[in-house]
Amino acid sequence: MIQYIKIYFGCEFKLDNRYLDIVIKEMTPFLEENGFKPQDDGSYLNDKKAVAVEYNDERQMYILKTADVEEGKVGEMAEVSAWLFDDSQNAKDAEAVGIDFVSTIRDNLGIKRTRSTTAQVELPTASNGVYNISAFTKKVLDIYPQFKDTYKAHIAKYGNFL
Repeated sequence: MIQYIKIYFGCEFKLDNRYLDIVIKEMTPFLEENGFKPQDDGSYLNDKKAVAVEYNDERQMYILKTADVEEGKVGEMAEVSAWLFDDSQNAKDAEAVGIDFVSTIRDNLGIKRTRSTTAQVELPTASNGVYNISAFTKKVLDIYPQFKDTYKAHIAKYGNFL
């Protein structure tokens, strides 16, 4: 979504919400699993619900809207969740928005989440020379092994580690 703001002296500055695609990317696996198909207007539709994610510049919020689908007709979209998201947030925060929106849609559809047991969760590994969240987490868990069970429980519940 690209928008322009006119300043008093006639200059225009381009504002873009560069994180909307990250929110959608986080939601895409769940949407595909549940039969949601992308529509031309940017929303997603299955036989029960229509879902749309948008960014409201005035409110500086990501907004999740849903509507019921009856006999192939989409009802009126209603806001079901919103996240404040200003310039201080980053890509990881956008992932958190996507995770929350998926949880909201899951609850809205009445889908129960199947949880894996902590025994199935593997601890992170570090690859040589690559410093990322997995490498950092491995280092922390090596230093503080008492948090390994907590880490596994978190991954089993939420699916990823931010």
